[in-house]
Amino acid sequence: MKKTIQILSLLILSVIIIPLLFSACNNSSTKTESNSLTDSTTDQNINIDSYEQEIAYYTELSQSLQNEILILKEEAYVQACEKDIRISELEKTVENLQKTISYLNNIESIRPNGDLHSPSLDQMVSKSDYEYKQIDGYIIITRYLGKETDITLPSEIGGLPVYEIGDYAFKDCSVLSVTIPSSIKKIGWFAFEGCRGLESVTIPSSVSSIGYGAFNYCSSSVQIVCDQGSYAESFAQSWGFTIIPN
Repeated sequence: MKKTIQILSLLILSVIIIPLLFSACNNSSTKTESNSLTDSTTDQNINIDSYEQEIAYYTELSQSLQNEILILKEEAYVQACEKDIRISELEKTVENLQKTISYLNNIESIRPNGDLHSPSLDQMVSKSDYEYKQIDGYIIITRYLGKETDITLPSEIGGLPVYEIGDYAFKDCSVLSVTIPSSIKKIGWFAFEGCRGLESVTIPSSVSSIGYGAFNYCSSSVQIVCDQGSYAESFAQSWGFTIIPN
């Protein structure tokens, strides 16, 4: 009888304990799976953050390199422009030197025997009736210094062509007549202002520009000797000067 009671007790305990143990196992398994899923999600977030950082890094690096390329291209362009300008300057210098050499060779060919010294360009300037300046291989007359009243302007000075009569070049001079050579293309502003005794000016068709007030305060009877259809003729007509066909 006692044994029977013990067996029944064991059976009752088994019925109670086994379900409890099974429930505990299920809870443990569920918790483990839940923890595993949470860890997996965390790893995925870490990977996503890492990719975004990497993309941002490479994007910034790419932009930096593009900026560096742009700067290098700009520097190369500036250097090329500076080189072209320098080459142009040197070419003009060489051209002017060659013209000077040609002029000196001409002086050499005509100097008297036994004269060991050719006149320098500065000496030629000091003996000239004109002050002038040289620009790009051309001469611009800036002032008449002579005393002659009937003058023919030189077509070249120092072996270089006279291209222009500068502003105020003959201002208040006592010239009566002026003949301008065909090398001259321009007459500057107020070039003959105040030449009250001026009677005639011969202007070739090569002249294509006559500055404002070129004959201010000159006699109203000034005669402009020029070619028909030339710029000088149109100028003379517009200012009311007497035109004499050349």
